[in-house]
Amino acid sequence: FQLPVFLFFFFSCFTGNGSHCLDKDECAQGQICHTRATCTNTIGGFFCSCQQGFIGDGFSCEDVNECSRSNTTCPSFSQCVNSPGSYVCSCLNGTVASNDSCLCHLSPSVTCTDIDECQMDNICPDNETECLNTPGSFSCVCKQGYTLNGTQCFFPATPNVNECDTGQQDCSEFAQCNNTVGSYSCFCRSGYTGDGKNCSGTYHFLTMYKLLILLLLVDTLVSFF
Repeated sequence: FQLPVFLFFFFSCFTGNGSHCLDKDECAQGQICHTRATCTNTIGGFFCSCQQGFIGDGFSCEDVNECSRSNTTCPSFSQCVNSPGSYVCSCLNGTVASNDSCLCHLSPSVTCTDIDECQMDNICPDNETECLNTPGSFSCVCKQGYTLNGTQCFFPATPNVNECDTGQQDCSEFAQCNNTVGSYSCFCRSGYTGDGKNCSGTYHFLTMYKLLILLLLVDTLVSFF
């Protein structure tokens, strides 16, 4: 005895009667993607892509700061100003825009001369930094071989050692150890005076006085018994 075999065909689709399916345009049903993204309908689905000048998965898009990229260039005597999805080059104060460049004024006989701030003494105080002159300004950057970590420049091959944490310092017990790049410094605490490695003061005197009283009390108790 053999049971009959029944074949069932099920059609599943977004819209239609099951035998004739129509694609559903998700992009036409309100704001699905991010406001800075473009929705593209596909057969049976859709995808979101961030607009030019933005980055993300389409559902979340963030502005790209073109001014922080090395390949973004602006003419001399101008500065890069980031804007949503793009950027503009703004002429510095005292200059005017003329034919995609910035001039002192409209007179063609007068030109601007950049002041090299890097020629000034101690313009970048840290030994690990060097001055980089730019049109109308300057910046302090890490020297070659150094990398920026937060606000300090470090040499990767010899990372900075915190002598205050490792105990590789000879500060007084009444001093505060302050870590610096490649070294450390000692400062006497409030109420003490000295060079940080030798500190003395009122607190020190009171501590020694209390210790003397304690020793005398112990000696008295031992003699009593």
